Amino acid sequence: MSKEEVSWEEQNYLRKLCVIPTLIAFCAILAYFVYLMHNNALKSAWDYLLHIGLLFAIIPSITFMLTFEVLYSRRVKMPLKHHLKRFTGRVLLLLAALLSFFVFLAIVYTVLSPLIGDRAIVLGSVIWGVGLFIIAVRFNEFLAKLSKGQW
Repeated sequence: MSKEEVSWEEQNYLRKLCVIPTLIAFCAILAYFVYLMHNNALKSAWDYLLHIGLLFAIIPSITFMLTFEVLYSRRVKMPLKHHLKRFTGRVLLLLAALLSFFVFLAIVYTVLSPLIGDRAIVLGSVIWGVGLFIIAVRFNEFLAKLSKGQW
């Protein structure tokens, strides 16, 4: 093991520590959701998707990844900038997946909304999720390299 690596058990311990700030971020989004529901600001499925779904997808994920990188860099006693490439790779994967989701969902909603209404969002979400799973299985090695910051 090099100086930059820690054991698998230590990485699991660091991941468990990352849950605390992620839960705080999750609770903040949940409070925002309750606020929007109380003020009747959510009118359609798009409102739920943009105001709640996007926040739930991005903020807890980035909070978890950033907390892990900070704890990891402190554990190996190296500056955070050494781990910035790996963090950037993971965030880029997350944002690419979300961008593809919204593009696909916009196309599906535009085509199917006149036929089946707001259920097009649910149908599009399921189709996109299955498609993303197939892509993740097919390109597992490439995504693992990108996630480690080896581009």
